[in-house]
Amino acid sequence: MAQLYLLSDFAQIHTGFTFRGKVEEAADGNAHLVQIKDARSHWQSQASSRMAIDALPKIHWQGKSYARAGSVLLPSRGEYVRASCLQTQDGDCLPIVASSQFFIINAGEHLLPEYLCWLLNQPAIQHRLQHDSRGSNIPMLNIGQIGELKLPIPDLSTQQNIVALERLAEQEYCLLQKLQHNRQQQSQAIYQKLIKEHAA
Repeated sequence: MAQLYLLSDFAQIHTGFTFRGKVEEAADGNAHLVQIKDARSHWQSQASSRMAIDALPKIHWQGKSYARAGSVLLPSRGEYVRASCLQTQDGDCLPIVASSQFFIINAGEHLLPEYLCWLLNQPAIQHRLQHDSRGSNIPMLNIGQIGELKLPIPDLSTQQNIVALERLAEQEYCLLQKLQHNRQQQSQAIYQKLIKEHAA
C-alpha cells in the first residue's frame, strides 16, 4: 500500500476572499476574478480541470491575493467539490482573486499542482470530501479538513507520468465528443434530406 501524507505538509492552503457586495467586472481591470460558476461552467464545457487564467473576467482590485498560476482551487461549500488548476498560456501575470467559495492550495516543491488536482478529483477523494461536508442547508468544508487529507504523493517523476496520462485521456475524451457532435450533425442532415425527398 502506498504511503500517505498530510496535504498540509506539502502545500499551503488559504481561503478565498469574501466580497461584501456585488462584484463588478471591468474590461480594464487590474486583476482576474474566479468564482465557483467559472469552475463549474469550464468543466461542463471543456471537461478539463485546467482553467485558463486569461479567460477569466477582470475586476479592479486593491488587496492581497493568494491565487496564482499553478494554484489548485477546491470548492469549500456546496455539492460541487471538483478541483481546478489555474494555468496561463500567454504569460498573463495579473493578480488572481478567488472568491470565498474556494480553498486556494499552492503546492510545494515536491508536489505538482496538476497531480494534486488530478488526485483531488479521484472518486475516492471526491467521496471523502462530500462525506466530510457539513452544514444544515449548504454542505461546507473547513480548512482543517483539507489540510488533514491523507494523500499518496509519489516522487516527481511518477507524478509527471500520471499528469501526462491524464492529459492524453482528456484529449481523447474531447476528440470523442467532437466526433459524436459531427455524427449527430450528419445524421440530422440526412434526416432532413429524406423528409424533403419524401415530401416532394
